[in-house]
Amino acid sequence: MADSFVSLAAQPWSIQRRETKKVKFTAEHKTVFKGEARVRLLGLPKGVSTNSSPVLKSGTKEIEFELTATDEALLGQATGLNCEVVLTVAGEEVIQRTGRASLRIDPAIAVEAKSE
Repeated sequence: MADSFVSLAAQPWSIQRRETKKVKFTAEHKTVFKGEARVRLLGLPKGVSTNSSPVLKSGTKEIEFELTATDEALLGQATGLNCEVVLTVAGEEVIQRTGRASLRIDPAIAVEAKSE
């Protein structure tokens, strides 16, 4: 097995339905690489999405994804989220998976209408 290029780690996150929130992974570089690596967040549960694909460069300390939870987001704990890191080494595309994370999905907070 080839050496890994980077190790990503995250604290558990929480998000409410109808919320958009930024979440972070810290990066620990294992092997120096040139250029940029694209990172995708995998394993998001139904109703939670991200349209951000951060770029990781050698030396980057953290990356950030913006998550959005809809009313269809399944409530409760979602585990097994991880990142796919795609970089090019010697003209070949290398794919690495790293960064286990978990996400708790909470109900939306009801906003009461003010009466005058």
